[in-house]
Amino acid sequence: MPRLSPTTRWAHIFTTSLHSGVTLVLLGCGAPGEPTPPSPPVPVAVTDLSAQQAGDAVQLTFTLPSKTITGDKLAEPPAVEILRGVLKPDGAPDNNSFRVVYTIPGSLIDNYTAEGHVRFADSVPPEETRAHPGAALAYRVRTRASRKRASADSNTVTVRVYPVPERIASVQSRLFWLPHLSWRARSLLRRCRLKRSHSGKMDIVAHAARFLPYNQLSRHLLRFW
Repeated sequence: MPRLSPTTRWAHIFTTSLHSGVTLVLLGCGAPGEPTPPSPPVPVAVTDLSAQQAGDAVQLTFTLPSKTITGDKLAEPPAVEILRGVLKPDGAPDNNSFRVVYTIPGSLIDNYTAEGHVRFADSVPPEETRAHPGAALAYRVRTRASRKRASADSNTVTVRVYPVPERIASVQSRLFWLPHLSWRARSLLRRCRLKRSHSGKMDIVAHAARFLPYNQLSRHLLRFW
């Protein structure tokens, strides 16, 4: 092997050391990874859902959650999904039957809020209640602050719906009143006629021909009014 000059030898040592240092630096740092996206906010589940029939609809009432499952406050009201299902023959909810029947956008939730509770009326076609009177319906709700993930389902409530009686077409009222009669007499009355005026015309509406004291005669005439 040919002998290297001192200058050439030192240049070779420097180049080899530089390459080794760059390799160590690259191995130590590694390739930078992609940033982890933040987890979508997930509201806590509704726990106070209740239901009752109100005419041709089922009235649902519950409290809208204001925090996430991590305890953070929701920046805005979440959307609400209404789920309806049926019961199994043994009376237990059929989890496979639940379907979303209505969605309330978060921007419209104030239209359904009263006294701190959300109230929603799920209409039930009258022909269904007439065909299946007393049928049981099951309901759940869930909220969604992100399209990626919804909250857990609420508690399940069931309600039996019945046909609503037909609306009363008309109502009539008639007012009856009885006059109070009184007079002073010193003796028994042999004959009496009671007259009433309608537009200036006098009509005999009752008469009595009994020997009665005036206080008894008054009660007698009122029976003819």
